[in-house]
Amino acid sequence: MVRIGYNFHRLISVLSRSILSLGVIISLNACSGVVSLPGGTKGVNQDYYKSKAELLERVRTVKKGMNKEEVYDILEREEDDFFLLSRSEIVTAMYGTDNINFSNTQNFIHTLDGYRLDYSRVNRKHGFNTPISMKTKEDGFQYTVTLIFRDDVLYEEPIIAGGDVEGSNSKTIFEYLSPGRLVNSAF
Repeated sequence: MVRIGYNFHRLISVLSRSILSLGVIISLNACSGVVSLPGGTKGVNQDYYKSKAELLERVRTVKKGMNKEEVYDILEREEDDFFLLSRSEIVTAMYGTDNINFSNTQNFIHTLDGYRLDYSRVNRKHGFNTPISMKTKEDGFQYTVTLIFRDDVLYEEPIIAGGDVEGSNSKTIFEYLSPGRLVNSAF
């Protein structure tokens, strides 16, 4: 019984702080027109290259028939910098699907090794566009480079997926103040 009272008191406290925070935000928004909030940069392996142009130029230099050491030298990476692909991922990279009958080519698939390198940098900016609506803008790039080797020789040209990232989305304050989120923060 005491625990239920404590949890209820904590829920009321969290709810009160949330409503107070909402009031402060709305007041600030009314005074300034737009309230900026910190954004940030989300990236994967961002320190591998100076820019997306450098990555793309290095990948374009890699050619079918090169051995692993040559490929890794051009990309200035080591094998440990890549994710090892499963057989299913190798098949999907090569054929666009893993729903293929390999009764005659099963041995061939097992002679292949696949590796993936992810490289991205996406900047985010947040701000209020109405008293109750927050907008997030994203811009940057996101690339995945896939390499398929057979007997340590590049079997086909590198596969580059991805590109520029641009977008925005809006959420209302009430989406952030969902009952589930309030209850979870109280307990």
